Amino acid sequence: MRYLGIDIGSSFLKSAVLDTDQMRVLDAESVPTPAFKALGANRREIPMARLAEEVRALIERAAAKGPVDGVVFDVQMHGFMLFSPDGTPLTDYISWQDTRGVAEGWNGQSVFEYLRGEAFAAYLAEDGVMLRPNHSVVPLVHFQRERGIAPGTQLAMIGDGLTRLLCGTRCAVHPTNGAATGLYSLLRCDWNREFLDTLGLSGLDLPPVTDSREPYAVYQSAAGRIPIYAAIGDQQAAVLGIGARKNDAFINIGTGGQVGFVTDEFLPGQYETRPFFVGNYLRTVTQLPSGRAVNVLAQFLLSIGRDVFGPEKGEAGTAQGSCGPEETGAAEERLMERIWQYMDTQGPDAADVSPLGVSLDFFEPGGGSVTGITDSNFTVGNLLRSTYGAIAERYAAEAERIHIAEHMAGEVICTGGILRKNPQLYRCIENALRRPCRIADCKNDTMQGLLAFMSGR
Repeated sequence: MRYLGIDIGSSFLKSAVLDTDQMRVLDAESVPTPAFKALGANRREIPMARLAEEVRALIERAAAKGPVDGVVFDVQMHGFMLFSPDGTPLTDYISWQDTRGVAEGWNGQSVFEYLRGEAFAAYLAEDGVMLRPNHSVVPLVHFQRERGIAPGTQLAMIGDGLTRLLCGTRCAVHPTNGAATGLYSLLRCDWNREFLDTLGLSGLDLPPVTDSREPYAVYQSAAGRIPIYAAIGDQQAAVLGIGARKNDAFINIGTGGQVGFVTDEFLPGQYETRPFFVGNYLRTVTQLPSGRAVNVLAQFLLSIGRDVFGPEKGEAGTAQGSCGPEETGAAEERLMERIWQYMDTQGPDAADVSPLGVSLDFFEPGGGSVTGITDSNFTVGNLLRSTYGAIAERYAAEAERIHIAEHMAGEVICTGGILRKNPQLYRCIENALRRPCRIADCKNDTMQGLLAFMSGR
């Protein structure tokens, strides 16, 4: 069988042919995810019509090359969109990056603060959630307060919402996506109706939840009818793809960052518990310092090369102002590549100077910081080394909090583009964990996970 796997990411839409007979991932390609709509600060919505067009094009290109026995998605989790009872879209996809529930409030209290109150603690524990602003319930309650939600309005995640736009069919959601809303009970394996009633959302029409591997809908392509299968959560797809099984621990540092392990025990705590596969869960902490944080430093170094030295000293090789936008853009890309190459060499043993104190909360309301600067330690290399050290210590602390050492069967499986490309950060992680680590064999984690999912392995 040859399926088309499509990863609905925050930055890119990636597709590949999944050959379950040979267990191979073939013909990978990617296109940028449509940019957020221009809605102002704190609001992050993906235009779903544009997204559907891009996904439709990926499917048609694959179908034109050869038989496609089905399409399966892995998707960015959290977020939501709404449909009217007749299937008309009422919203675009309100992304996991949307923070309206934190920035805006009623009577001096944001929705996020409201939901963190004691009245909701038991519901969130039952749902396996350590509440964050990106859980669907936060912007959903904000939307309800701001605009109202009529009875019968239908809730969708990005996977089933996209399938509906492509096929005209309302379909079920997989538990890995249902749980990301913060409204799904892991104890009952169904929506947490009591929580919804308490929030005044009892009139919301939620899709059925199922872990079936049967097709959910049918897409009519130019080449014929193509079944659409479940959309599964991107983290679960990646963990499945690296081969993690019960009691295996993992660390992922790519655009986002997570640490966790696979367990068959549901034990709420100061971490997230998420549905996995074959009756297992992921005990995990997410949104840890990752490529986004390191990229802040890369952009800082780029600004020095661009703004201080200027293109007349840089890659373009022409006087400042004489090169066009394309030449300037290409020069900046080459400079950024050199910056990342330099960053990848700055390991823990590169210098004997006092480390800087680096707070990596660049995306939090208060921002990050660099402290402990002296007359001899404020260098680019030391800033990078100190940053890697801060990242590693944070992952080690979270690994201890979720009790990885008590459960893990062997080495910690490491994956993600940043860890794969940066051996220095990998060394820092291994040193901080004080336990053996290894880089996962596969490079395309989510596609490998979709392949395993569709093959039933």
